[in-house]
This record gives sequence, structure tokens and C-alpha cells, in this order.
Amino acid sequence: MLKRLPYFSHYLLGLLILSSCSIPFEAGVDVYEGAYFRNDGSGKFEISVDLSKVEKFIKMASYFNRDPSECTRAAVHQAFRHTANRLRRVPEITQVTTALGARALRFKLSFEFGSIKALNRAMRKIHANVDQRGLTYFKMNNHAFMRIDTKSIARLVAYRQTHDDSYVTSFDLETFFKNSTYQFVYSFDKPIRKRSHRLSRITQDRRTVILKQHIFDEQERNTSFSNKILF
Repeated sequence: MLKRLPYFSHYLLGLLILSSCSIPFEAGVDVYEGAYFRNDGSGKFEISVDLSKVEKFIKMASYFNRDPSECTRAAVHQAFRHTANRLRRVPEITQVTTALGARALRFKLSFEFGSIKALNRAMRKIHANVDQRGLTYFKMNNHAFMRIDTKSIARLVAYRQTHDDSYVTSFDLETFFKNSTYQFVYSFDKPIRKRSHRLSRITQDRRTVILKQHIFDEQERNTSFSNKILF
């Protein structure tokens, strides 16, 4: 059995493993990362997890558990609340909130950040015990913006597999990650001229860039999340 993992990133792995149990259905977990960046480097950040693809599995499990949907809701919401409490102690991070979506299948964590430096501090809390300390996730100046791929999910999977945990190591990662996605949506005050990631697209108003990747998809798994945006 998995050890108690209070951090958001560790719990994300648990959700992905849960999705593997529903292979006969449309398996997978969808992660959304969105942010609005003002010209001065402040803005609003949001990360959410959607379990809709494993809803059938959760219902099927009701035959073996009194109320699995309630257990799932409580466990995921606990992970989000724990992370939110850590973020409230980060300088320049304000208005930290968590939200629970319909049918207890979508969970959201959001906050305001006063600077890119503060956002990077917050990201280190979100990915605590997974990424190395001091990593930079975002860079921004008057001419460009960059989201740096720190390989958090891949590193997390490797970490769990190298620790004696037969529950994790017994899974075919390519199978249970197959239908899981990670979507990035970043909006800016100024118009976007170019973006570096071949799978990303710029909206018609040229203020938002969208990138959606399938985590371990055969054609996308070796493609970095990193994306450089020029204004």
C-alpha cells in the first residue's frame, strides 16, 4: 500500500495509479495549470485535477466500499488543503483558495502572486519532495516568458518505483498514463508574437497560449513541457 503522501505532487501520482485500475473504461486524470500574467510580473495562478475519466471506476468500487466517492473527495481535498496552508506562508502569495467541483470529481487550487519570484517559491511548495530545491519554473521579462519543464511527474514516478513499493512497481506506466493529460493555459496583458512549443497554439486575440500534452503518449512523452513565448 502507498505510504501517506501529504504533498500535492505525491497525491497526483496516487490519482494516476487509481486511473490505471479503470483500464476497461476511458482511464486517465486531467491536470490543468493556468495563469494570468500582468506586465509587472504579478498575476493569478490556478491548478486543478479532474477525475471525470475515472468516475465509472469510482461508481464500480461502491460494490466493495460503503462510499468510495466520499473517500476520494476527502483524500484529494485534504491534499489540496494541505498545500494551500503551506502556500499561505509564502511571501507575496495571497488569496489562496481551494474549490470542489460537481460530483466531487474536480478539485482546484488558486492564488494571487505578487511577482514571478513569488510564483516560483509557490511552485516549489506545490512540488515539494519531488523537485530539487531552488528550481525555477517561470521566467519573465519585458520581451519574453518561459515555462520550464522540471520533469516533476517523471521524477515522481521514478522516485516511487525506486522505493520498495510493489503496488506502484507492478503497474505498466505507459498503460495507466495513456489517457492522462496536462494542459497549460497562460494569458498575458501584452500580445504574443511567437511560441517555441510545436504543440502549443496562440488564441485569436494573441493574448493566450494553450498547450495540452498526453503524459506518456507514445508520440508526446519525449516532448518537453518547456515553452518560450516572445512578446
